[in-house]
Amino acid sequence: RYGGADHHASRSPVTMAARIAASPVLGAPVDNGGSMRFARAAPPATFSRRARVWHFLENDTRLMSFLTCVIAISTLTFILDTSVEDPVTRRVFFIIETVAVSLFTIEYVLKLIFAPNRLKFVRAKMSLIDLVAIGPFWVEVFIANVLQREASINLSWVRVLRLFRIFRIFKVSKLAYGFRIVMAAMRMSMTSFSVLVFFMLILVILSSSLMYMFEGTDPPHPMQPRPELFATIPDCMWWAVVTITTVGYGDAVPASPAGKVIATGTMCLGLLSIALPVTVLGSNFTKVMDMYEQELDM
Repeated sequence: RYGGADHHASRSPVTMAARIAASPVLGAPVDNGGSMRFARAAPPATFSRRARVWHFLENDTRLMSFLTCVIAISTLTFILDTSVEDPVTRRVFFIIETVAVSLFTIEYVLKLIFAPNRLKFVRAKMSLIDLVAIGPFWVEVFIANVLQREASINLSWVRVLRLFRIFRIFKVSKLAYGFRIVMAAMRMSMTSFSVLVFFMLILVILSSSLMYMFEGTDPPHPMQPRPELFATIPDCMWWAVVTITTVGYGDAVPASPAGKVIATGTMCLGLLSIALPVTVLGSNFTKVMDMYEQELDM
């Protein structure tokens, strides 16, 4: 394909980026409509014009850095726009947003035109994220300016969807590989996490039932200043989750001696139930990093 690029790639040494992308530790490479080996292994000089444009759109570090800055500015504008009332400032934010989304739209259209496999490109995960990032903005503009119905339609869900563009940062190689390393470590720790969830569920039910018995009975315990917080077992479950996770909001506090004993036991068991899986996750993360570094040295 593309002037014998695959033949040249088969004779060329695989680059470090390609080895990282094909790593069995990190899972399958992120494919956005073209061959990973085709996109990274062969020198751009062997590509046809269409292939060179695709290679530039997918792999040029300067373009990625520029788009990352645009993503950051656009996301910051989206956040600040929710706290600004001045119409002039909001107009400036809208112009920045329009320029950013226009750039994302141009990038998406160019990739759609020059992709080696357009159907595969459209169905790729990153392409779907791109589409979700730019689509709601144009829908909002169309409704507000063409249909003139913005006042009668709630567009808050459309504006929130535009925040999906932040996930495009994972297209930058180092962030993508780092994210996949973390996900690989979490997959290796799923057994420990399932045990944690099961144990915490039992602990929440048991501690909340006991707390309801001593703090939320009718009539309530005379030492409890806010018995309504322990009025039902579901109310006590909120207290149990806050206590087990060591958050400790302080909105619901046991007052009876028996309630304090139950709270003490819940705190200690909560610390143990969370600390053990975290240790397993840290150990698996170290293993994945070691495997990752060994593959880079191959």
